[in-house]
Formats: sequence, structure tokens, C-alpha cells
Amino acid sequence: MKISDLPGANDFFECCAEPCCMLSFDGVFRSANRAFAERFGWEQDELKGRTFVSFAHPDGRSKARLSLQTWKTDSSSFLEHRFRCADGHFSYMHWHATAVSSSQLLYLVGHDVTELKSKLEWKEQSLAQLRRLATTDELTRVHNRRSLMARIRAELQRGRRNQSPVSVVMVDVDKFKQFNDNFGHLAGDRVLMAVAGILLEKCRDTDVIGRYGGEEFLLVLPDTNQEGALIHTGRLNEAIAAHRWRHGAVTASFGVTTVQPDWAFSDGVDGVVEHAIETADSAMYVAKEAGRNRVCVG
Repeated sequence: MKISDLPGANDFFECCAEPCCMLSFDGVFRSANRAFAERFGWEQDELKGRTFVSFAHPDGRSKARLSLQTWKTDSSSFLEHRFRCADGHFSYMHWHATAVSSSQLLYLVGHDVTELKSKLEWKEQSLAQLRRLATTDELTRVHNRRSLMARIRAELQRGRRNQSPVSVVMVDVDKFKQFNDNFGHLAGDRVLMAVAGILLEKCRDTDVIGRYGGEEFLLVLPDTNQEGALIHTGRLNEAIAAHRWRHGAVTASFGVTTVQPDWAFSDGVDGVVEHAIETADSAMYVAKEAGRNRVCVG
């Protein structure tokens, strides 16, 4: 069957500024208009015997097959996918279909949304970048204090729901002020970045690492009891001490506390957060007074 065999179809196809095509119910191309050829670069002879699905991006072929089946009975549905052009690149297309049951044909009208998709992707990437900037410490690339406080609240609440302990660790770079005085603030910045890098490398994906302030970092270890926290922080302590530092040895002191899931404070989770940080901080100062470069429990 040719398009011209259907009353008014030829005018519709050829006058439409959008890419239009006609498919059999099994998804095989029967014809396409001039705008289709201009947009995608495929001529009529190149489309003959080929299926609509074969032009879809591999990631979207299952979706295209499903749409072909749906269109036979529901013309209100649409398909958005990537359609392959003759030059090999893919365009994002938004397809609407009308089914003609008597002739077992589908009429498709497409709208190119490539530019819109690019703008949306750019917007999403920009928003993601803004979120990273809002939650990340600029120097060390770990959580900033605001993000860190939100995460510790969330982990303590999750630990209570799941009846699992959460350990909190305060980390302080030893003699950091003296280091800055001797080697300068840029050298000090490099130390903080390196310490953060060691923490990121050695900690689990589920652990939360943040810069609490100055040379202090705070770790939140979900599903970790005191014994596990001591083992974990011991390894971190050893890794920092064993690192090849440019200006001589750099060490850190660790204070550990564990919050049990049955915690109860009159002022809720904020009270638990405050108590946990104060306890870990006090334990860290005990480690300092005991000679630094060690882990103490609060």
C-alpha cells in the first residue's frame, strides 16, 4: 500500500514540517515524508523492509517494541527515545502515533527534542554541581560541616530504626599549628588534602567523612560497634603515620565513641549528636595527652 492510496494521507505527510512515517503493525517502514528524510538522512529505498526498532538506540529498543504494541490500541501514548540518523549519530525524538486498524498501519509524527534534552542534561549537571559545592569542603573534597551534621543525624536515626550501633570518630592532625608555622599554610593545606585522601581511600563506602573544622575530621561509621570502630580507626592511624610525607612525619590522634540504638535524650537526635561529638572530642584530647598518634575511646 502506498500513502497516496489513503484519502488525505499524502497531503498530511508531505505538508507536515515534522518527521512523519508510516509503519505496518509489525513495525516495518512503509513510507516516510520529506521532513523525515531531511531530518535523519534516510531515503525511502533505505527504509524499505527495515523495522522502526532497528533504528532505535540499543538501550531503548525494548521500550520501542513495547510502544509499537501499545500504539495499536492506545494512540494517546508516546515514545521518547534516541533514533539513529544516517550519519551514525542519534537524535532524541518524541513520537506520537495513530493506528488505522482497518489497514493495519501506524502513522507516526516525531518531534526532535535533542536540544531540549541537552539543556535539561546541562541543567541537571549544573544542579548536581551546585549540590556538590553546597555539601563539599572546598579544600579536602569531603563533606563540609553543614552536610556532615545532616548525615550524622540521618545515620543515628537509621541506626535506631535498624537497631544497629553507630560509631563516631574525631580525628585531629597532630601538631598542625606548629607544622603551619614551620612550613607555611600551603604545605598545611596539602597535608589536610592528603589526610582526607587517606580517609576516603581506607574507609568504607557507607562511612561518612567530613571536615569538622580546621585540622579536625569527623567520621561516622554506620553498623559499627566499639570493637569494629577501634579496629577500623587503628588502621587509619597506621595509614596516616606510614604515608610518605614531604616535610617529615605527620600523625593524627583519634577519639572514638559508639552510640547504641537504644539511645534516649530529652531533646531528641540533636542531643545525641551533641553528646556523641563531645564524647569523641574528649577521647581525642585524651589521645593527645597520652602522646598523640593513637586511638582512645570515650
